[in-house]
Order: sequence, then C-alpha cells, then structure tokens
Amino acid sequence: AYALTLGIARRSNRGLLVDIAARFGVVHATREPAELPIVAFDDAAPAAAPIDVLAPRAVDGNVSELELVAICRIVRAMRPSVVFEFGTFDGRTTLNLAANAAEGARVHTLDLPRAALPAVESRIERAELRYVEKDVSGARFLGTPHAERIVQHFGDSATFDYGPLHGTVDLVVGDASHAF
Repeated sequence: AYALTLGIARRSNRGLLVDIAARFGVVHATREPAELPIVAFDDAAPAAAPIDVLAPRAVDGNVSELELVAICRIVRAMRPSVVFEFGTFDGRTTLNLAANAAEGARVHTLDLPRAALPAVESRIERAELRYVEKDVSGARFLGTPHAERIVQHFGDSATFDYGPLHGTVDLVVGDASHAF
C-alpha cells in the first residue's frame, strides 16, 4: 500500500511499481538512451572566432570561468537567433549568451522566483535554496546594453508553458537545479 500511495514519489520504489504492473500484464516500455556523438571541443566551438566574456568573475552559483568561456565559444560558433536558458540566477551566463549570439538574437531565461518555492513541482535540494532566495534575478545583465535582447521569465520549469517558443529555439542551456 505504501508503494502505491506515498511511496510512489520515491525513485527507489518505481522499479517495484513496474514489477507490480507487469504481474497484471502491463508492459513497461523503456526508452533506449540517446546516442550522442562525441565531438572534440575545438571542432564544436572553434577558438578562431573572437568571443566576448563579460562579468568574468564567478561567485558561488555561477558556472566556472572555463565553463563560461566554453559556453561563449559554442554560442559564437553557432550564432543562434533564439536561446533558452534554464536558471537565470544572477544573470552572468545570460549576459554572455546575449553578447555572443547572433545580431538581434533573443535570449529567454527562466528562473524560479522565491514566491514560487511553496508550490514547486520539482525537488530542490536544501543547499540550492540560496540560489532561489536572492534579492534580484538577473542582476548582472540589468541595465546593460544586452538587457534589451533578454526576455526574463519567472516560474517553475516543470509547469512553465513552453508552447509559444515551440519550434523557435536554436540553443538550450541548462543550469538550473542539479537535483535531478
């Protein structure tokens, strides 16, 4: 009874639920993991193209300086027109996405506001709460020349309506909760 009520939320019980369903003739179709090609970084993001690295100093909650340079190189090489970023935090990566994307590009960034914490669908680790409970989301890009290219969205990524962006996004960058 526990596995079919409160226990259903625990990942460790999901295998048990699959086994129980199989006894009643329900076949659980598993998805094969996607095969992603292995590509040398320099092939995916050539160093020949100059990049803009803005707000290079990292704080707790930011990608590292090396990761930021890698992201900038990928964006500069791809020159996307529409970018979607999960996890705005202080806006450092968002700012660099806008600075290196195609001329006139739009960068959409989604952040979980503090007020949405009580109703969040996804699990958030206790150590990650400090990244949600900040005073300002996107502070590093606010007031910059790149801010006009950034569309800031607020909400829970599990329930956000992605419909208006369907089929329009050239690049997705995920740096939100790492609890999954």
